[in-house]
Amino acid sequence: MSFASLQARVSAAAIKQLGTPATIDGRAQTVLFDDAYAAAQYAGVSLDASHPAIWCISAINPGLKAGTDVTVNAVDYIVRSAEPDGLGITGLTRLVLEQLNATEAA
Repeated sequence: MSFASLQARVSAAAIKQLGTPATIDGRAQTVLFDDAYAAAQYAGVSLDASHPAIWCISAINPGLKAGTDVTVNAVDYIVRSAEPDGLGITGLTRLVLEQLNATEAA
């Protein structure tokens, strides 16, 4: 077994154990969800930002691209960019998401 094959199996096992249920382009699966949060203040103005992304198994999601619909934790997103592991070592693709119908605080 090659190192890349072993790493892909480890990645799939980690997603299965630690993942979050999601729907990608209408297909139910388990993903790793990351919603990084950043806050900054400049000249008395507070800025907050969320940067949601998921990691999914590349083999069951070939050819994912911008515009794909994703639902995680009952929140609808659209894929802004798909970033497959270029070397194929992890067997994962990172999808950068944008929340649909996001409301801004007044």
